[in-house]
Amino acid sequence: VYDLKLRSVDAAGNAGETAAQLSAFTTAAQATGTLTAALAADTPALGSVLTNQTVTFLKFTLVAANEDVSVKSIKFTGDLTNVTAANFGAFTLTDGRVSYTASMSGITVTFTPSSAIPLYTVKKGAADKITLTLSAPVSTDASAGAKDAVFRINAAGDLVAEGLVTGNAVSPAGTNTVIGNKQTFIAGAVTLAA
Repeated sequence: VYDLKLRSVDAAGNAGETAAQLSAFTTAAQATGTLTAALAADTPALGSVLTNQTVTFLKFTLVAANEDVSVKSIKFTGDLTNVTAANFGAFTLTDGRVSYTASMSGITVTFTPSSAIPLYTVKKGAADKITLTLSAPVSTDASAGAKDAVFRINAAGDLVAEGLVTGNAVSPAGTNTVIGNKQTFIAGAVTLAA
C-alpha cells in the first residue's frame, strides 16, 4: 500500500497548496489473480466413436479475475480401459488459435511450452474466458473387450498458473469439474455411399 500526495508547483517553484491543504490518497496493492476452470457446455457427450480418426475428449473454460493470468502447464490424466498410450497419437490442446501437441506417458499427457512463454494468457473478466479442447487420434484393433477412455484434470496442482502483474502463483478453482465423458472406441472404418 502506498500513500501519495500530489501538489502543484508553478514555473518559479512556488507550491500552489500548503502542506496542510494536501490530503493523502491511498492505492491498494494489486490482489493476486484467480483462475476458475469449468467443463464447457459443448464438451463431447458420452458416446461411441470409430477409431482410426481424431477424437475430441473434452472442452473446458478458464476465467481469470483480479489480474490477467498466465497458464504455464496443464496435465491431463486418462482413465483407460483396454487401451494404452500406444493407442493414441499426439494429443492436441487448442484454444482455436494457438495449438500445442504432447505425447502420452503412462496415463498422463502434459502440455508445457519449451520456452519461457506461457501456454495461454487468460485476460481478467468473464467476457474474456478461453475455451480449450483436448483431442488425439485413436487406433485400436477388433480384439474382444470394451475399450474406452476418460480424460480429466486430476488435481488443482496439475494446472500451473501465475498472475501477470503480481507474479504470484495462482491455485485454480474448479479443476475437479474438468472431467470428460467416456468415449468408447469401436474398431472399424467409415464407408461412404457412392
